[in-house]
Amino acid sequence: MTGVGAYAVEVAVLDARSGLPAAAGAVLLLYSPSGSTTRVDSVVGTRDADVLRGGWDRPGRYTVVVRKADSRPWTRSDVIAEAGCPSLRTVSLTARLEAVPPASDR
Repeated sequence: MTGVGAYAVEVAVLDARSGLPAAAGAVLLLYSPSGSTTRVDSVVGTRDADVLRGGWDRPGRYTVVVRKADSRPWTRSDVIAEAGCPSLRTVSLTARLEAVPPASDR
């Protein structure tokens, strides 16, 4: 037991070009153990300013993926959320999503 509870991972989602928040429609996927295909959480942003959080009270090693339509997937492997006292130590990340050009521009 890790105490009062906290999220393992939180991700601020930004547009890589403008630097503005861009979480609306973005999906946070957590896989554990890192590198596996076992998804332990998924969260969808509803507003651009949302911070996506997952892995409630679950210490461990994760692969963190953020996906959004018309953007390249953003991935970080071997993200370690450690148990602490009184709660889990949340890992804070920033995903800077790069737009994928429309097919007509490729």
